[in-house]
Amino acid sequence: MSKVPDEEQIGTALHALMMAGDVTAPARIAEFFVPLLIKRLTSKKIDQELVDTAVADALLSYFKSPAQYNPSKLPLGKFLLMSAGGDLKNMLSRRKKEVERFGFTESVELGASMSEPWDEKTTDKMSAILNVLDNETDKQVVTLMADGVRETAAYATVLGVSNFPPQEQAKIVKRNKDRLVKLLQRSRKKIEKRDE
Repeated sequence: MSKVPDEEQIGTALHALMMAGDVTAPARIAEFFVPLLIKRLTSKKIDQELVDTAVADALLSYFKSPAQYNPSKLPLGKFLLMSAGGDLKNMLSRRKKEVERFGFTESVELGASMSEPWDEKTTDKMSAILNVLDNETDKQVVTLMADGVRETAAYATVLGVSNFPPQEQAKIVKRNKDRLVKLLQRSRKKIEKRDE
């Protein structure tokens, strides 16, 4: 009776193909491992687009340098999971720091609500942040982020891309959030001076 190959055996075989220079190996590895990695890293508390990015980054890193993986130490699936998990943790940490710089004490990417009440100082800070933005759509996106909204659909509605496929919506939402965080980063000194 033949045994069905398990994940570890499939990973070993796919890595061997990768090391042998098989041109189909990257696509086969992605097809097999992407759904597994996304499923293992997905959480209600984390934006799906961050999970997708972490998984993609881990695979691209492996594809660029497959020799970095040592099959004798751990299965390929666990190696990719550790790599994607590390990338995800770093992204969440960066987002959390950015959000805290604007006077919020918890990460909006983790879906946490503001731990401080909306007192006068917080409201003034939010007003200063919104004043830096020129366009109404950007203001609405930043307000959603500050409110801890993490559903892609809410951002897609504001950005006018609700009719796009879900993956495309997620990419557009992530691109806009990242752009706004960078914009606010550059404007932070200006915001802080207003608060003094």
